[in-house]
Amino acid sequence: MDRKTKLRKLNTFRRKLPHVTASALSAILIAVASYGVPEGSSQRGALRAGRDLEITEDTPYGPILQTFNVLTKADVPKQLPFAHPFASLWTAVSACEPFGTFLQQQLLQKPPTVDSPWNLVLYSDEVTPGNPLSTNNKRKFHAIYWSFLELGANALSREESWFCIVSEYSTWINTIHAGLSQAFAAVIKTFFEPGGFDMQHGGINLPFATGDIRLWAKLGVVIQDGGAHKSVWSSRGDSASKFCLLCKNLFTSSSRICDQDGANLLVCDKILLDELEPATDADLRTNARFLEAKSATMEKDAFIELQQSMGMTHHKLAVLLDRSLDQVLRPTEVYMHDWMHTLYVDGVVNLSVYLLFEAFINKNMKNIYQAFSDYVSNWQWPSRLHGANLAEIFSDSRRDKHRSASHIKCQASDLLSLTPVLSLFVQKVLLPTNLCNAECLAFLALADVVDIIISSSRNNVKAETLLAQVHRFLHNFVIAFGMMSMIPKCHWLLHLPECLLRFGILLNCFVLERKHRIAKRYATELTNIAKGSSKYLLSEIQSHHFGQLREPNAFCFHVGLIGGRKVSRRARQLILEALECEDDEDYDIQVAKESRFNRFATCCVGDVVLLKDCESFRAGKIQLHCSVEGEFISIITCFDLVLHEADYGYAVWKPRAGSDAFSTSDILDTVAYTELPDGSVGTLLPVDYR
Repeated sequence: MDRKTKLRKLNTFRRKLPHVTASALSAILIAVASYGVPEGSSQRGALRAGRDLEITEDTPYGPILQTFNVLTKADVPKQLPFAHPFASLWTAVSACEPFGTFLQQQLLQKPPTVDSPWNLVLYSDEVTPGNPLSTNNKRKFHAIYWSFLELGANALSREESWFCIVSEYSTWINTIHAGLSQAFAAVIKTFFEPGGFDMQHGGINLPFATGDIRLWAKLGVVIQDGGAHKSVWSSRGDSASKFCLLCKNLFTSSSRICDQDGANLLVCDKILLDELEPATDADLRTNARFLEAKSATMEKDAFIELQQSMGMTHHKLAVLLDRSLDQVLRPTEVYMHDWMHTLYVDGVVNLSVYLLFEAFINKNMKNIYQAFSDYVSNWQWPSRLHGANLAEIFSDSRRDKHRSASHIKCQASDLLSLTPVLSLFVQKVLLPTNLCNAECLAFLALADVVDIIISSSRNNVKAETLLAQVHRFLHNFVIAFGMMSMIPKCHWLLHLPECLLRFGILLNCFVLERKHRIAKRYATELTNIAKGSSKYLLSEIQSHHFGQLREPNAFCFHVGLIGGRKVSRRARQLILEALECEDDEDYDIQVAKESRFNRFATCCVGDVVLLKDCESFRAGKIQLHCSVEGEFISIITCFDLVLHEADYGYAVWKPRAGSDAFSTSDILDTVAYTELPDGSVGTLLPVDYR
C-alpha cells in the first residue's frame, strides 16, 4: 500500500470517530501498536468499571472514595464525596512504584517521628471550567489538594506531588453552612480524626517493598489566594476596615477607626513589620466566637458594622468555630500567602508596572507601552517559558485595556518572565531620561524582591534579607506613588519573610494552577450537573493522578535526557567530533531535545545557558543533548565574555566558532538573551550569578 493510500485510510478512520485531538489519537494508536488492544475495552462501561475498581478497592483504611457529613443551611445532613487521604497515600505507595521509591527516599532522608512530624500542606481554590464569562456557570467547583512540605521544593513544583481530596461543585458548597469553611474543617478531620485515623498522633503505616515505614504529620501549611482566605477563614477580605487577619492592630485609613482610638493602639497605612501587632490563634478564635455569641443578640445593622470593624463574617459551623480542631489547627502559624497571587495576579507587580508607565505618560512619553513592546521583541526566552508572544502584552493594541483596568492584565507566568527584562529596560532606557527617577527606583526595588523570592527556592536566603528588601520597596513605593496607591497585597509582602523564617520555603500556586487543567478537562465534559457528578469528577481526577504516579520518570530529578531517542548518523558524527573520539559502532548513544541539568530545571536545544567555569561561569548555546555510554553530555557553542555589568544583571558575549562537549551537570541555569547588531549576544544574569 503506497503512502497516499495509507494517509487517506488513516484520515477516513479518524473522521468516523468522536472528536479527539490529533495528538491524543496519535498517542492512542502508538499505545495500541506497542501493547495491543486491552481486553474488554470495546464498551464504555468497561472503562468506567476499570476506573471504579481502582478507587473503590478496599485498603487498610477503607476504599479511596468515601463521604463525610456536612450540614446544609436548612440544617439537613448532607454527604460530600472525598478521596480518603490515608487510603490514597497507601495505594500510591503500594501500587505506584515511582512515587513509592521517591517517598521512601524522602522519609529516610528526614525520618518523621511523633515528636517531629512532617508538615501537611493544604490548598484550596475555586476552579472555573467551560466558559468563564458565562452568567450562570454551574460547572464551577472547589478543589482541595494536599501534599507534604518535606517532599522538597523540586517535587512540590510537580503536579504529581499533589493529591486531590475534594472536588465539589460550588452550587452544592453554597448550600451548606459557612460554605467552603465547613467543608475545609471536615477535610482537616479526615487527616486528624478524633478517635480514628490520626496522622499526627497515630501516623500512617506505609507498605514499602523493603519494609513498612510509619509517617507522622501535623497540619503545617495552608496556602491559598485571597478569595480562598476569605471563604475558609471567614475573613472580610480587602473590603474590610481590618483587612489582615494576621495583624491585630492594622486598619484602613478610610475606616476612621484609628482616629477614634484614644489609647493610640491602632494603626493604619504602616509599611514596617515592627509597627504591627501580630494576632495569635487565640485572638482569631476569640473574635470568631465573640461574633458567634453576638449574632444571637445584636440588631442586624449593628451586627454588620461589628463584623466590618473586626474584619470577620460570622457563619455557623465555620472552621474557627469548630472546637474539635482547637488542638489541630493553628491558623496564624499555618497561614501562608501565595507569592504568585501576591505579586502577579492583579498583584503588586501588575500595579507597579502600570503606575510606572502612567508616570512616564504624564511626562509626555506617551509611546512607552509600544517602546517596551519593541524592546521585548528583541529578546528570546528559554524554550520552557514559551516567550514568543510576550511582546504583544505591551503593544498599543493592549495598552488601553491595561490603563482601563489600572493594572497590567496578563497571565502571571508571562509577567514573571518579563520582570527581569523590564528591570533592564528601566535601568538602561528609562532612568537615563531623568523623568521619573523615584518611580523607576520603586520598580527596581520590587524587582529585587522578586529575585530574592525566586532564589529562596534554590538557596539559603535569610528571612531578614527578604524583609529588608520588602521594607525598601514599600518605602520607595510610597515616595513614588503615595500611600493611597497601595493595595492590600502590598501589605501581604510583609508576611512573606515570616513564612520563609517559619517554613524555610515560600510556596507558590503556579503548580496548582497547572494541576487545575486535569480537573477542568473532566469537568468541562460534564455539561449537565446531576446528583452523582461530583463523585464522577473526583473519581476521574483521582484515577488520572494514579496514572501519573505510575509514570517511570514522574519523580526523576536526576541529570539526564528527557525522551531520549536513537542518534542519527549526522548527530553521531557531531558528538564524536566534539568528544574527539573515533567512531565505534559499539558506542551506545542517544539524543534528545531536552535534558535535566539539575533537580530543579531542564534546558532545550537552542537555549542559551550559563556554565561552570572554575570559580566563575561562562555562557553558550545548546546544540544537542546526548548520552554516551550512560554519561550525559551537552554539545554547546561557547561564548567569550565581552562585558559584565553586575549592577544591571547583564552581560555581553561573543560566540566562538565550533562546538564543545560539556557534562550536562555543568549547566548552571538558562537565561533570556538578545542578539545584538554586531553579532554579539546579550544575556540577563540570574541574581545568583551577578
